[in-house]
Amino acid sequence: KVMKKIMIRQNNGKQVGGVWFVNKTIGEYFISLGYSVSIVSIRNNQVDITQEYDKRMCVFTINEIDKWEITRKNEIFKCIKEGKIISALKKYRLRKEELKKLNNDYDKLKKYIREYNPDYIINSHYQLLDAIPTEYLPRTLNEQHLAYETTKSENPQAIKYFNYYKNKIHKFIWLSMATSEFAKKDGLENSTCIYNPIRFKSAKSANVTKNKKLITISRIDSYQKRIDLMVEIVNEVFKEKEFKD
Repeated sequence: KVMKKIMIRQNNGKQVGGVWFVNKTIGEYFISLGYSVSIVSIRNNQVDITQEYDKRMCVFTINEIDKWEITRKNEIFKCIKEGKIISALKKYRLRKEELKKLNNDYDKLKKYIREYNPDYIINSHYQLLDAIPTEYLPRTLNEQHLAYETTKSENPQAIKYFNYYKNKIHKFIWLSMATSEFAKKDGLENSTCIYNPIRFKSAKSANVTKNKKLITISRIDSYQKRIDLMVEIVNEVFKEKEFKD
């Protein structure tokens, strides 16, 4: 029996945040099913982190030296607008050098994909769709870790990528049914939803009528976590007679 291969790709290695946790959890689950799993990053976070994961997975980074940062066009235009022509030229040259290095890393990743020959590719960042050989796009699932509505309002560049690749890749994966439906209505018909994985399961349900404690575990420095919405929901719950205390 031939072992099937899954490649999971992300922008940054050496991290322990949400994207890494999801990728690691998915990868370890497929390892338990007998798959070969590779998690590949383009660059590393510049931090000294020891990651814990099932060592049967192959976890590595294409370029461990350079940061995942590219000088943006709007920085160049801002300098021009402010009359800082020399600064604009310096930023322009720097951007060209950075893009050249990034494209070189993309070529290395394409080469690795062809050598590894995965049955499935799970892509965690839209920019890396450019680093997939054409013949592997039909095997690709792009998992977006941000809601479609938020992506559209805050990152129109991502939507351009999605529209370009929508007839080329197998599926767009979103983290909720609601945002998947938004994406479908906006033309990404090959969208589906897989909720974020957890590392445990239980047949027991919390008895919220007896244990009257509400807890949320979250980062509070990001509006994306919607702490304000949690407070609003709790206020609504308290209006119910059985939960008033």
